[in-house]
Amino acid sequence: MTKLTKEMVRKAVENSGGVYSVIAQKCGVGRSTMSMFLHNEKNKDLLIEINQEKEKALDMAENKLMKLIEDGEFQAIKFFLGTQGKSRGYVEKSEINANLSPGYKVEITYPNGKYNKVESEPKTS
Repeated sequence: MTKLTKEMVRKAVENSGGVYSVIAQKCGVGRSTMSMFLHNEKNKDLLIEINQEKEKALDMAENKLMKLIEDGEFQAIKFFLGTQGKSRGYVEKSEINANLSPGYKVEITYPNGKYNKVESEPKTS
């Protein structure tokens, strides 16, 4: 059985994307063992390093996405607008489901300025 050390885990975090299972595999242990080790109070500094590695992976993915957008890739453009352009109306579908008790009012204002008001029927005795 492999004895985990901070230095071993720290080295495994490099180029892992911050993914626990990748780090665990590099250390020769299971994911649950790695998770227990990382969530031990004395290893909090490793969690910070893992989060930094995740941020680095996100930055890399965002850079690649921006390159695809610059190259005119339609799917990349559509994805970006659908996730980042919602406030400008780039949404495919808006859906609101609610079970309203009698007498409640709901007001909805959409990013494009449209406004809806929904009132449930008052409860009659």
